[in-house]
Amino acid sequence: MVIRTALEMVDVIPCGCGNLFTCQKPPIGTCDKPNFELNMTTNPLWGELLNTVIIAITVIVVAIPEGLPLAVTISLSFASKKMQKENNLVRTLSSAETMGGATHICSDKTGTLTENKMTVMALMAQNEVRFNNENSTSPILAKESQAATEASGVWTMLVEGLFWNSSARIEQNMDKKTMDKEPFVFAGNVTEQGIIKFFNKVMSGQECLDQRNLLSEENTCALISFTSKRKRASIVVKYPAKAGGNDEVRVYTKGAPDMIFDSCTNVMCADGSIVSFDDQTEIPAELLNADESSATGSYRDLYERTVKKFAKQAYRTILMTYKDMSMAEFEQIKADNNDFEKEGDREVLECNLTAYGIFGLQDPLREQIVDSINLCRTAGI
Repeated sequence: MVIRTALEMVDVIPCGCGNLFTCQKPPIGTCDKPNFELNMTTNPLWGELLNTVIIAITVIVVAIPEGLPLAVTISLSFASKKMQKENNLVRTLSSAETMGGATHICSDKTGTLTENKMTVMALMAQNEVRFNNENSTSPILAKESQAATEASGVWTMLVEGLFWNSSARIEQNMDKKTMDKEPFVFAGNVTEQGIIKFFNKVMSGQECLDQRNLLSEENTCALISFTSKRKRASIVVKYPAKAGGNDEVRVYTKGAPDMIFDSCTNVMCADGSIVSFDDQTEIPAELLNADESSATGSYRDLYERTVKKFAKQAYRTILMTYKDMSMAEFEQIKADNNDFEKEGDREVLECNLTAYGIFGLQDPLREQIVDSINLCRTAGI
């Protein structure tokens, strides 16, 4: 209709042509040519436009039910209320519809998919790997590790390196309602709590508390705190009983293996001897690849294989290292590095380290997570 009127205005077709394909010219004087004059009685242009608008409104009213907007609003409100009961607050109604088209979910793992309760499931010490093949509360791994490493002194180093170089702690339970069942409670970093609980399986709560209190403030020479960038933490301690010796001062460093390996030069063996990180050794059967029946490699290769083995089982790995020096050497390093005024000045101590163990910790999945993931896959997420 609009096209026909426009063609009539430019004299492409005769005025009053009812059909573009079979146009018949009307008698002269019976048709008023459309123009832009504002006259509804003599100018057919405005009547044609009005008819077009009326027809468009009629089509919209017929095609779209008048109850559709209301129905959409009610359904979105119902979806929002249902999500609220599941602890999901919807601020705008349209978000409920958007969530229905989600294809991916980005989620934090620790504490969301998992219980945030780290548990030691494996330990590599004295170049031997041991796993906890029982449930997470079993003390077997701790007992076996203590029996195998106590004679060489590695067990004592593991205990000191954790209890002294840690932001987690064990303390007496002051809650009268629970102190009878749980006389000691754990606080601080969850990963370090998991290792403290590992030692707590073979040491009483009081022994754990006493071990931490063995280190006095006057025997703490320096601290280098953990940061997300460094992924490691260190403490420098002094042993008064070894005064004057080359091992009077000890640096304990622990953290992510990939951030410490390059600072390691030595490794402690089963007999307590110290050898180079690049020396060759036999790779234990537990760390062999599927296509290997036996293998030899450097001690660094041994530790890297251990990390990969733990990682394949979704274990978080913590490398334990140390370094001994005399007090004179420590004071000289301190003097050469701005008297350790800034924490960055102390990082020079984290070099030429000796590796002596790796913890593998697991954070168990929440019970409902497997079903939740299966539901997401069913929904195409």
